[in-house]
This record gives sequence, C-alpha cells and structure tokens, in this order.
Amino acid sequence: MVQLGARALSNDNLAQLSAPAMRHIAERTGESVYLCVEGHADQALYIAIHEGTHSVRHTNWVGRTIPLDGSASGRVLRGDTPSIGYVTVERGIEQDVTAIAAPIEFQQRVLGSLSLLVPSYRVTETKAARYGELLTDAAASIEGSLGTPPQEGIRT
Repeated sequence: MVQLGARALSNDNLAQLSAPAMRHIAERTGESVYLCVEGHADQALYIAIHEGTHSVRHTNWVGRTIPLDGSASGRVLRGDTPSIGYVTVERGIEQDVTAIAAPIEFQQRVLGSLSLLVPSYRVTETKAARYGELLTDAAASIEGSLGTPPQEGIRT
C-alpha cells in the first residue's frame, strides 16, 4: 500500500498537468477518463480519473492495478501503439468494457496512458475512432506542457 501511495505521489505533477485535458474529454464524451502509469510486476496503476456523466459508467479505479497484458493502457505503456496513435481493446480486463488509450510521451519515453473506459454497448467503430482522436489530441496537449519551466510563484 505504501508503494502504491508513493508511486501515485511521484506522478502528482503528471496528474495535475493532465486534469484539464481529462475534464475536456469527459465533457465531450460523457465517459470516464483515466490516467495510468506503469506499476510493478507487469501491472499498470490508475493514478487519476475524471468521471463521466452517463448514469452507466465505469467506476473509480484510482489506486487499483491491472495487468499490462490484455489491456489498452498496458499496450500503450509498453510502447505498442499503432501509427494511428491509440489502442482499442474490447473485452480486455472487463467483459463488457471497451478501453481506448493513447500514450503521453516525453523525450521518446512513455510516461503514462490516457484512456476512456466505455460500456461496450455504447461504442461503435466511428465513436471509437473519434474517442481515439480526442485522446491523442489531449495527450499531445499534455506532452506540450511537460518540461515547461514553472511559472514564478507556482510550486511543482
């Protein structure tokens, strides 16, 4: 438990930088948006969420881990993202959930995964592509703010 807390706190800045983009995606899609980083022993760790607005939505998994194998975030965190910029996995970790994930990179290293977890009945191929593009654009926005020197008076 202490390791998980320490891991999450060490990524606090990434979570803060990602918050506006995550909120934007949740507002545009109504779906829950997660930020995930690589954990220990081939696991991914959820470190932040912006919950969706649909009455049926993915619940908060912040602090939980999932296997890298079989998950969209796992593929992204392992650097297995196709040229379209995102990964879609249907019925990976959960039977009725489709996950769409895009990498957040800095200096050619994957720092995290930005993902939507959507009830599969609500996802069409067209929606998945649109959501993937939103995630990819948001990840690029976050990447653009990484490495930016802190503003005077603001702690990082």
